[in-house]
Amino acid sequence: MIIKGVEGINNNIEVVWPMERSDAEIKMEVEKALEWDAFVDHALIDVKVEDAEVILSGVVGSAAEKDWAYRDAYVHGVENVDDSGLEVKRWARDPDLKGTKYASKPAEEIEKAVTDALRIDPRVASFTITPEVAADGITVILRGTVDNFKAKRAAARDARNTLGVVSVINRIKVRPVEALSDDKIETNVISALLRDPYLESYEITVEVISGVANLYGTVDTYFEKSQAGDVASKVNGVIMVDNNLKVAEDHTPFVYDPYVDGWYPYDADWYPDRPRFPAKSDWQLELDIGDELFWSPFVDADEVTVKVDDGVVTLTGTVDSWSEYNAAANNAYEAGAVYVDNDLTVK
Repeated sequence: MIIKGVEGINNNIEVVWPMERSDAEIKMEVEKALEWDAFVDHALIDVKVEDAEVILSGVVGSAAEKDWAYRDAYVHGVENVDDSGLEVKRWARDPDLKGTKYASKPAEEIEKAVTDALRIDPRVASFTITPEVAADGITVILRGTVDNFKAKRAAARDARNTLGVVSVINRIKVRPVEALSDDKIETNVISALLRDPYLESYEITVEVISGVANLYGTVDTYFEKSQAGDVASKVNGVIMVDNNLKVAEDHTPFVYDPYVDGWYPYDADWYPDRPRFPAKSDWQLELDIGDELFWSPFVDADEVTVKVDDGVVTLTGTVDSWSEYNAAANNAYEAGAVYVDNDLTVK
């Protein structure tokens, strides 16, 4: 967590696991985590474990993918992760190297993979959460109880980042351990917003009713609106956040980056489908989207065709996975699209 006014951190915290695990057990769990992560192509990654230290070697297609693999390797019992032997090579993004990773998965395998993802996430590991794959085979329904709203969101993110999952229905209930008054929760939310370096807390008014944190006011960007909602979700006693903040620069949408952001705004009630007006001409927008797709580590630009009409972007073509499908739309929004009609086919 970043706190306003902090210039540096000396982290002397020692991690003491309640029980030791064998190197073979750790290796198997790390390999499974990489295999089921929708943002990592694990085929060219080799895993070794020596005295609870995970050693990753091989090749990945981007620096972001390398960082994600590094985080995946920190399963229960790991003392350290060495990824110095993991090279970044653009050729590793070749679809022919992905094998059957993005092929359709049986529901029972997806459910087990989501359960494993929840078990190794310290934000939700202590709670009992049950995933169920819906009849469509790509939607996961989460049920259970947690004691904070952030954990509920984190569980949905873990499920969404699991291979084979396209959407998540989050039916997890929030039941705080300690019953706090609305006035106390409201004071704590205001204090948390004040400490956050990304926010100007004087722009935000907070009202808590029956544990629901209502946010009002006007902020400069959708990033700030998302950040304010995330900060409020971490406060003890908050069971839900009703984010009513208005955005002054509403022509610039917030684009989710799974490698950076800890929150997922797209399924929020407030998230806009489109800004009010285009900020670029159609030809300039088409050019900029092409550049975004070309430089994206997550999209094969040759597979995507772009058309622009009055700021509305239509994407056609065939991509290899749902993560590439979403990444292409994100690239279009980052370039300045008013709205993206994503007609890409996932094969």
